[in-house]
Amino acid sequence: MGLLHKAEQAQRDCTNFKIASTMNRLYAILLLMCTSLTFASCKKDCYDRELEEQYYVIDCTADCPGVTGCDGKTYCNECIANSHGIRVE
Repeated sequence: MGLLHKAEQAQRDCTNFKIASTMNRLYAILLLMCTSLTFASCKKDCYDRELEEQYYVIDCTADCPGVTGCDGKTYCNECIANSHGIRVE
């Protein structure tokens, strides 16, 4: 009977280890996601409503050399980025 009890305990320990391991992985994934979201929200703080309103009435040219906005996204040109309220880095 003692041997059976030890086998059952070993099985429970193994199951508990698997659960703990899975929880640690989920925690790590959640932590990475939260860090990414926090960083992304910091980058989005560069939105400028006044800039967007200023460029709302301007017709931007269609040239598209590609510029990077302060939000990390690529826009065709500075005028188009500004019309979205995004400053160019």
